[in-house]
Amino acid sequence: MAKKSRSGSRKEESVLTRQAQKRQWLKEREAYREEKKRINRVQRGLRKEAEARGEKVERQVPRTVESMRDLDDEVVLDDDVAFEDVLDAEKVDEFQSYFSGASGQPKILMTTIVRPGRPMLKLLKELQVVFPESYYVDRRKYVLAEDLVKFATDRGFTDLMIFEQRQGEPHGVFLTHLPEGPTSHFRLSGVVLARTLKGVNATNHNPEIILHNFSTAVARRLKRQLHSLIPRKPEFIGRRVIAFVNKHDFIFFRHYRYVFEDGGTTARLAEIGPRFTLKLRSLQEGILDRECGKFEWFWRPKLQETAKQHHL
Repeated sequence: MAKKSRSGSRKEESVLTRQAQKRQWLKEREAYREEKKRINRVQRGLRKEAEARGEKVERQVPRTVESMRDLDDEVVLDDDVAFEDVLDAEKVDEFQSYFSGASGQPKILMTTIVRPGRPMLKLLKELQVVFPESYYVDRRKYVLAEDLVKFATDRGFTDLMIFEQRQGEPHGVFLTHLPEGPTSHFRLSGVVLARTLKGVNATNHNPEIILHNFSTAVARRLKRQLHSLIPRKPEFIGRRVIAFVNKHDFIFFRHYRYVFEDGGTTARLAEIGPRFTLKLRSLQEGILDRECGKFEWFWRPKLQETAKQHHL
């Protein structure tokens, strides 16, 4: 029987040593985790006892991306000194007539590129159910955006939506508030049609609207633009809810309807669709002008070098 060489035996000893070191490391890591859990249980118990005695207890803030967000110097939050200037500007902005009730109901004109694909047309058909007083116009007669803006303004439309597509799928949307602007450009992704969700049917009543986590100056301006798409007075009998939720600079759109159960004693939100996600690319003063327009905010790669940088 052949004897093992010294090099072979040393290799086996090295492998056994690494395996033993790994087992020891795993044991130490598991012991550390168990000790950390035990300390947390003790601290929770002490906090509960202190709260029972009526003492003030400071709780630790969870370390999340939202709580550790990194804001640049141009961002104005609700607790900032310059926030009063933002409120003063909102009193005379383009949406003041809507919020004061001086203007009529929102009236939206929807259109696409010259030759839209079938997925785009399906989305627009469902959006006409979501937004009251919304209409679709074929783009073939209005190649230039300026002609389309004039057409919509002359016919009393308050907002214009121009949808883009890439490889036959919805990819972006321009939202212009008429007649003075502003114009927002969004990247559109994560589209799920209502027919695939198979939820309850929507009604033609005016929906409620929820806008959550729009905290900066740019976000508040965008919030007012999105709010102006919905009639001011919701018709609660329709039980419809539209939600725009901002999370990490992505705006999630959802469409719900209240469903009452247990003889009307409990209620839940049932998603009826469609759903999609918006990512702000630019906010431009005035109506749509891609060549000479003045931008209030424009997305650039350096604005989001880390996941902690949020601007909405």
